[in-house]
Amino acid sequence: MSMYIFSIFSNEHMDYVHPSFGRFMSVESMVNAMIESLNDVMADAAKHDGGNSAAGTRVRKAMQELKNAAQDVRIKVQSDKNSR
Repeated sequence: MSMYIFSIFSNEHMDYVHPSFGRFMSVESMVNAMIESLNDVMADAAKHDGGNSAAGTRVRKAMQELKNAAQDVRIKVQSDKNSR
């Protein structure tokens, strides 16, 4: 499962929409999506440990997507804090 979370601007603060669901996401749902994505990549991590280089490429791609998602969570939390 690929996870892409992107931001849109709404009034004074930033809200986050998951493109597959088309709805605003809370920080909790963003973190849960990251956890789900990590669980999905576990099989590829095991294959990589067994020597499968293609699985390693998939793991690296998933980690980059998670890095970007983590940054989106950081921005959302900061935005929420500043708007309170």
